[in-house]
Amino acid sequence: MVFKDKEVAPESPPKDDPVMMLESASSSDNNLGFDEKMTAKLVRKIDYYLVPFLALLYLLSYLDRTNIGNARLGGLEADLGMSGLDYNVCG
Repeated sequence: MVFKDKEVAPESPPKDDPVMMLESASSSDNNLGFDEKMTAKLVRKIDYYLVPFLALLYLLSYLDRTNIGNARLGGLEADLGMSGLDYNVCG
């Protein structure tokens, strides 16, 4: 661009421009600075703590569903004076 006999460089977009950030994030080099070995180590560490906890939650959920069914067969509705759809609402 020429302005009054002087060449002026086109304005560069601001650094926090979302379009420029998207273009730089989708570059083809795919090297985002993550070490694959350290990432695998971190995932294993998270799995080591998270999977047992989730398995325990799943077990407790299963036991809860089983117990409410057995309680109904054992007379829960009669003991609590439930009628109609009351049992469906409590579970």
